[in-house]
Amino acid sequence: MSGIGIARIRNVAIVAHGGAGKTTLTEAMLFDAGATSRLGKVEDGTTVTDFDEDEIKRKMSVSSAFAFCEWKGCKLNLIDTPGASIFLTDTRNCMRVVDGAVVVVSGVSGVKVQTEKVWVYAEAEGLARAIIINKMDREQADFFRTLEDIRQHLCPVATPIQIPIGTQASFMGMVDLLRMKVLIYQGERTGKFSEVEISPDLRPKAEQMQAALVEAVAE
Repeated sequence: MSGIGIARIRNVAIVAHGGAGKTTLTEAMLFDAGATSRLGKVEDGTTVTDFDEDEIKRKMSVSSAFAFCEWKGCKLNLIDTPGASIFLTDTRNCMRVVDGAVVVVSGVSGVKVQTEKVWVYAEAEGLARAIIINKMDREQADFFRTLEDIRQHLCPVATPIQIPIGTQASFMGMVDLLRMKVLIYQGERTGKFSEVEISPDLRPKAEQMQAALVEAVAE
């Protein structure tokens, strides 16, 4: 890790209800940033942050775990927090010392009670938040249904900066509404993707969503 000044260090909590994919997301962030050389799996007990024997056996986080990576000149200290209700005190304590939170919501099951609780904790601490709709490749996943769930239970003005291309078995990538580019995943758990122009059939929806994003920023 190269020398990075304190102004470019960010402490980020990864929070959600149990089973939403916090540990898997943390693993992907570490892998894509080059902090690890392989992409571990919760099911195999090979992730960086679920290393305790009890966590490997349960296939769930029981305490907060720390990892770090470097991304575009910043050092990110990541805290993978528990999502089960009996361990949320640990999660709440971590949120008192971080700069922001990434809230993970399953694209299958949507917002849960624990999701609402960690959102309230984040609001109480005045934390900046980004929401990731996860598991878009799973059966019954629905991005826009989950988005409405988020707006109803968490934040009425939640606005996407990316929208998926395909869903469930046909999920293949996303449209980046900030740059108006399509990112297509290469698969095989490489973390790599190709960037292409938006196709004519996707452009009307992308332009509509980008206009909503611009309006939200203006407000």
